[in-house]
Amino acid sequence: MDLNRKHIARLMLRNRILKASGDEFERIFTEIMSASRPDFRQVKPQGALGDRKNDGFEPKAGRYFQVYAPEDLRRRKQNALNKLEEDFQGLYTHWTDLFPSGIQEFYFVLNDCFSGAVFPSIHETLERIRRQYGLDRCEPFLTKHLEEEFFSLSDDRIVSIIDFIPNPESIPLLDYSVLGEVIRHVLENPVDLVQAGSLRAPDFDEKIRFNGLRVAGHLLNTASYQSGAVEEYFAANSDFERQSVRDTLNGYYLDAMRVELPDFDDSDGGAATDQRFLEILTRITPQIEDRRKQKELQEAALAIMAVFFESCDIFENPER
Repeated sequence: MDLNRKHIARLMLRNRILKASGDEFERIFTEIMSASRPDFRQVKPQGALGDRKNDGFEPKAGRYFQVYAPEDLRRRKQNALNKLEEDFQGLYTHWTDLFPSGIQEFYFVLNDCFSGAVFPSIHETLERIRRQYGLDRCEPFLTKHLEEEFFSLSDDRIVSIIDFIPNPESIPLLDYSVLGEVIRHVLENPVDLVQAGSLRAPDFDEKIRFNGLRVAGHLLNTASYQSGAVEEYFAANSDFERQSVRDTLNGYYLDAMRVELPDFDDSDGGAATDQRFLEILTRITPQIEDRRKQKELQEAALAIMAVFFESCDIFENPER
């Protein structure tokens, strides 16, 4: 499956998850986990016995899951805490001695709608449960983790879960790229400049000098102070998003390096390197007529480039 079709599959999965709550989200969870993990077993409620506080488990590993998916998680903080404590106590009572591995790991599955936000009290409660019952792991399992499971599947399994993937050529006006999503996130979520600037690695300036980036170097330095918004997006999403943007930018960089540019009167080649940098920036910045908005889009695109410049996915690493 090519990258474009994977982007569409991702959007279709996200659409299902964002609309789902309660039983529907649990169905999506168990469908993906059953496909991705051979030992995963779904537990269906049995009359008055229910599921005995177990929505799915892997008996060989002693790994258990409990799903909580209210319509608005932010307004259900106390409900989430009550359910977490009650469900684990019920789980431990009914399941701890049924299989040789016992309960080694417990995951509280939350439909956080890809926000990446979990109440501190939930983290505290999970850690307290881990210590009290001597578990190896006791952690939240978020929608980004479910998406990672989804993309670990074969192409046939992915299609079976979302039913049908449209041909990208049939929807040319749809922006289904992760890159576009990250740009929108940066625009909508400005971060504190001092805090964001602290994310920059010490060798950032060294890499700018090594690559002979003059004009682009100034742009990258400024953009690096917005890198926190980019990292915030990736922290709330699965590894697929970061890898997708990385592959896209690296591809644009390799394309730019293959282009023959006119000779520049510049002994260190800096002008040519700047030209290639600006070519990549132009390719990833959406083009609109409103100049003010266009500038904002360009600044968001630069913040993304700064993150991947720092990680050496575009341009050369001085250590090579």
